[in-house]
Amino acid sequence: MLTPQRAGGRRVFTYRDRARLILIQKFRRVGFSLEQIADYLAHYRSGRPSAGQYRDGLRKIRARLAELERMQSEIAEVMVELKAMEGRRRAAARHLHA
Repeated sequence: MLTPQRAGGRRVFTYRDRARLILIQKFRRVGFSLEQIADYLAHYRSGRPSAGQYRDGLRKIRARLAELERMQSEIAEVMVELKAMEGRRRAAARHLHA
């Protein structure tokens, strides 16, 4: 996804490379795969993205948001169940020690 220039044995990153790296890190942090990030960045290789490319990127972001919201809901449900189990176990433990 990055193609830094070489100066001897060292890689030299341009401003554009650094900006792309920051964008890659942001997308990784929010759960996009490297393949999805590469696809998103491909829109920028040919210059300015088209309106369709922006819509495609927006669709991918919305899909990831929906996925995270589903996960958040599932986690909340599991936490409620675990807290109920914990309460029942505490009550049982108190009953056994009484």
